[in-house]
Amino acid sequence: MTLSMQRLFDRSLPGRRKGSSASSLVELINGEDWKLVTMECKMEPQAASVWSDAVGFFDGCYDTLVLPLHRACALRPPLDVVKTLIDTYSYGVSAKEKFFDRLPIHIAIQNE
Repeated sequence: MTLSMQRLFDRSLPGRRKGSSASSLVELINGEDWKLVTMECKMEPQAASVWSDAVGFFDGCYDTLVLPLHRACALRPPLDVVKTLIDTYSYGVSAKEKFFDRLPIHIAIQNE
């Protein structure tokens, strides 16, 4: 992952310790390790519902709060990963990120 991509997907999680299941899921998504993302969702399903800071998430300029589904959609994951994230936390489909109020589908389409 390039430095600019790392900036797009900041790994900080307010109120969470490093090594928590939520930060692990974010790190796996950021690393595009899709098989492990699927496994983590099955082992720690609550991690899919945790909002996290995303510094420079839009155009490298705008910070926001996102769910793991938003992060994954920005990286164009395999369909089975999207399905797993949705099955794990179905509310995520209708949750809007906090800066531009975009749904995960909006983020996925923007990155097409």
